[in-house]
Amino acid sequence: MTAGPEAAGAGGGPAPARTEGALRCPVCGARFRATADCSRCGADLRPLMALAASAWRARRGARVALRAGDLTRAEEGAAEAERLHSTRSGRRLALLAAWYALAAPGDG
Repeated sequence: MTAGPEAAGAGGGPAPARTEGALRCPVCGARFRATADCSRCGADLRPLMALAASAWRARRGARVALRAGDLTRAEEGAAEAERLHSTRSGRRLALLAAWYALAAPGDG
């Protein structure tokens, strides 16, 4: 897979913080190394880490809701996770939750 125009920032600047689920520094585009400060430019990455953690919790809640048959909560949790930090597995979870909700008996 090749990177499209969205993989680089405006005017050829750094890559955005979210590129196919991979977290990058929003200042310089360096790969996220699970530290509070960017290894390249020293930017504070705690807000980015908090967003990623919130998205992870929302995906986990969506999976639990899906297993419990709470399709509305599953869809909402998956959508919230995608809004916070989009990932391939998150998009798949959102599609699965939506599909189950459409296929649920008695709802249509």
